[in-house]
Parts: sequence; C-alpha cells; structure tokens
Amino acid sequence: MKKKLAKILTAGVMTFCMVGCSSTTTEVIKAGTILDNPKDNLTSAERNNLRSKVIADQMWKNYYDEELNGAINYYPYKDDTEEIASVWHFTSILSLYIKLVKNNPHDVELKRKLNTVLEGLEYYHERRTDYRAYAVKRGVDIDMASSGYMADVYDDNMWIAREFLNAYETLNDESLLTKCEETIEYCLTGWDSSINSDTGAEWGGIYWGPDYLSKHACSNGPIISTLVRLSKINPDKVVNGRTYLQWAKDVYDFGLKTFKMSNDLYGDMIGTEKSGGVTTSHGSLDTTAYTYNTGTMISGGAYLYEATKDEKYLNQAKKSMKASFEYFGDDEVLNGYYQFPLGTTIWFNLTLFQGYYDLLLVDDSASEYLALIQKSIDFAYNNYLYDNYLPVNWVSGWQYGLTSDENKDVMDVCASAEIYALLSMKDSLNK
Repeated sequence: MKKKLAKILTAGVMTFCMVGCSSTTTEVIKAGTILDNPKDNLTSAERNNLRSKVIADQMWKNYYDEELNGAINYYPYKDDTEEIASVWHFTSILSLYIKLVKNNPHDVELKRKLNTVLEGLEYYHERRTDYRAYAVKRGVDIDMASSGYMADVYDDNMWIAREFLNAYETLNDESLLTKCEETIEYCLTGWDSSINSDTGAEWGGIYWGPDYLSKHACSNGPIISTLVRLSKINPDKVVNGRTYLQWAKDVYDFGLKTFKMSNDLYGDMIGTEKSGGVTTSHGSLDTTAYTYNTGTMISGGAYLYEATKDEKYLNQAKKSMKASFEYFGDDEVLNGYYQFPLGTTIWFNLTLFQGYYDLLLVDDSASEYLALIQKSIDFAYNNYLYDNYLPVNWVSGWQYGLTSDENKDVMDVCASAEIYALLSMKDSLNK
C-alpha cells in the first residue's frame, strides 16, 4: 500500500508485448494512438462485467483489510487523519459488490466479499435503541459507533437503506429488508412537519441531519426510489402517518418545488430559520449543480412513473436527463468522448448514470446517453488503465500533480468499477 503512483508519460513512444507474442515480437504504439476495444470474442455485457471485476479486485487488494473488516479512504496513504473510510466511502464498496454479485450470481468469492462488507458496515451502526442509524465514523466494534451530536446525517443513511434493499433483492435475505425499513424510518424522522403559517401546509423536506438546519437535495432525492420500491413490497404499511408511496410522492414534490431550477437541473441546498423548534422561513437556493442531485431525482421520477403511470414524473425525468448530459458532459477535448465533472468524487457521476439506467427501465430514450457513457469509459480503459485503475479524467488521462490521481479515493475507484457493472446490467436487459 506504500507504493507511489507512477508518472504517466504523455509523450514519446510506448512499447507493448501483446498477449500471445514471443519475447522478441513487439507492437510499437505511438503516444496519441486511440485504442479500441480488443477483439476478445466477448459480448458487451461480458466485457463490462470483466472490467468491473478487474478494477474491483485491485480495489480489494489495496483498500480493504479483511482482518479488521474495514477499508481506507485513500491509496496510497494520504495522511493518518484520513485513513479509515467514512460510512459514505464504505457504502460505495457495498454498492459495488452488490452489483458484482447480481451480475455473477454463482461466484462464491464475490458473494463472500459482499457478506464481509455487509458485516463491516455494522461497525458504523450506532449504540442506540430508538432507531437504526449509521454514524459517519467507524466504531471500535460492531454496533458500537458513537451516537449523539452530529454523529450522523440522513443522506448517508438513505444510501445505506438503498443498498440494504439492493442486497435483499440480490441475496434474498429477509434481515436485509428489515434493516432497510428500519433505516428508512430513521430518515423519515428528519421530515419537517412544522406548519407554514402563510400557507397552512407543512414546510416539508428532510434536513441534512438531526443536528442541522439546512435541507439538501442529497438528503431528499436519494430516498425516493427506495420508498417506491418498498411500497411494492409492503403497499399498506404506514410509517410516521403515511404509506411508503405517499412519502415518495411528498419528498419528490418537495424536491421538485425546492431544488429544481429553470434548466431542469437541481440545486444543492437551502437554509432554514427556526423559532422554538418551529420553522419560520426558508432561505434562498444554493444553485450549485452536482451530478448526483439530478441523478437521484431522475431515479425517483422513473420509479414513481413506473408505480403510478403519471406522465408528469416521466416527462420531468426525461427533461432532466437531457439537460444533465448537455450540462455535465464535455466532449471538447475529443469529439464524441465525454468527460464528466472532476471537482468532486466521480461517484457523483455514477449516481447520475444510475438515474439514466433507472429511467431506461421505463423509457428507451436513456439508451443513447448510456451508449455515450459506454464509449467514453471504454476510451479510458483501453488507453489509460494503469495498475488496474482508471484516471478520474476519462479523456485526458492521468494528471501528474492531480490529488485525485496521486492519492486515489476509494469512492472514485469503486465508481469506475460500478459504472462498468451498471453497464453490464444494462446490456443484460436486452437478453
């Protein structure tokens, strides 16, 4: 794990010995040559699956400590204060391995790793008796994470609930469904039910966390699709006064009203003011657009459309998909090959692509966007794969001096592998 990331040369001539060649036969490839997918006799689904496993296997070797059943945030090490993965980072590993097992249901080793990660997640489970909640920081033992002031945030718990449901559907383990529902119930306690005296209606929206006054797109959007999916399993179950489907509609409506901008993307957050524990006003919207905020609302809209057949959800999801690709996708460096934002973890971009996939389940229009994502990540894999990792910049490649390339974030690595796993799932839909 102490090995330094080597510099990637961007000029000159590179020499490769091709698979199956003799020790004296080489193919000279000049820098700047664009490599395409190999003629490996694999289907697209098979190749995507293989590539997701290549990256995931390397991640496991460098980031995951099975003896401690935990993970590190960065490789090579960044500094001692940032080594142990936060629950958000850890959940990205869980999300990846669920998709890997879904794509490889008979792979015993992948299933073993998934169960290992599921157990490792419980080190973040808080010491409390009222709700199932997961803290930002890992505890010293299972079920021993500290609770209390600012120990957790609702959005982390929404991602976890989503993955419990995904794991339940993949492993058919009822205990995972129970954990999903219990975690969702905790997230819904963050809903602002105080009444706006001007309108007579709830202010609504879920706060970022129990100790925060801000409401974020990321603490509302991620729960919607999970609520809709739970409504199919338990359509009549009432949680905090509402069915799962009603909650999904209410959270979606709040997100649409509060965060959607005129360009059909979603802003980031609003502040609130309170008096005596009751909300008195909302602040103005922070209009910073992140890929994952739009992605979760696309997912939520797609699932709500599937459940209700109300065209308003489908139409908005399609408008946001088109707007998001035009806004976030950048092919100025190389026409037809798209780079997505680098300012944050590329796991944000994965969440946008997940939105496209979820929309594809109900509408074919998403296929053209996913095809361009496929083409772009393949460009990175064919031309820049190094030590079984991809650079965060798919088009320009490795950047010496770029922090995210020198000290790779586990979320970026997992996102690269999971994008391929997601694309493999997409290909399998056509079988």
